[in-house]
Formats: sequence, structure tokens, C-alpha cells
Amino acid sequence: MQRYIALIVLTVIVLAGPVLLSGIQWHGGKALTPVDPLTSVGLVLLMATAIGAVLGHHQRLFALLLLGCVGLFVTLTFARFSAPDLALTQLSVEVMAVIIMMLALSFLPQTTPRESSRFRKGRDLGVAALGGLGIGLVSFAIMTRPHSTIADFFLSQSKPGGGG
Repeated sequence: MQRYIALIVLTVIVLAGPVLLSGIQWHGGKALTPVDPLTSVGLVLLMATAIGAVLGHHQRLFALLLLGCVGLFVTLTFARFSAPDLALTQLSVEVMAVIIMMLALSFLPQTTPRESSRFRKGRDLGVAALGGLGIGLVSFAIMTRPHSTIADFFLSQSKPGGGG
């Protein structure tokens, strides 16, 4: 299964890569929002705890605690960017997920399955990095361009479409 996902991601990269790299201007006309130091520290801690959870997956309780920290930092990020409803939802889901996973830890085997080979890990890391870079670049290109909304269309069509 893993091989097929890698094949699909690599096919998308090979097919979309030349189109995306053929002289496209990545930065649109919109200015970037400045990042304050508190947000930077929070995002660095979010990435560090996520990487720590991946690297520490052999110690399941430690990895679970780090996953809880990741959820907490995501909650704080939502709160920081004025989405208190998402923050409360994320917090409640995170608390329940950690509790359920802690209860499930006792049913898991105490030993970890055999590790993948270095080649396979390197391949997966490369595919993930290329896919993430591609999605990141496309997202950056889309979000820095002015976007048109469909509100004007619905405003102009409301009277004739509604029969008024």
C-alpha cells in the first residue's frame, strides 16, 4: 500500500512539476502578514513536539504525551488567530483522543514491530518532502493572489433568479 501511495504522489509531482516550474510567478500581489515572535516560538514548539512524537514512537507513553502537546499547540494557534470556536473544539477533541489512546495503550503489544529499512525510510522522507514542498508552493501562490468572491454574482442574480 505504501508503495502505491508513493507512486501516486511521485506521478503527481512529475506531471505537475514542469507546469508549475515553467516561469510561474509564485508571489502574487498581496502582502504577507508579518509574523510576531510569540507566534514564531509557538510554531517552532509545535513542529518540535510533532517531530519528537515521530522520533519517539518506540516509547508509546512519551509519544502520546507529545501528541497531546501537539494538539495543545494547535489549539493555541487557533486561539491566536481569532478562532475560539475551533480552539474549544480542538481542545475537547484532543482531551478525549488522549484519554481514549491512554486507555488503549494497555491493549497494544509491548514490543514494536520490525523497523523499515533505511532505504524505505529515505524514500518515504523524500516523497513526503517533495509532496509537502509542492503543496506548500501551490498554497503560497494561491494565498498571495487577490481572490474574487461569488458574492457579486449572487447579488446580481438574486432579483432575476428569484422572480422579483
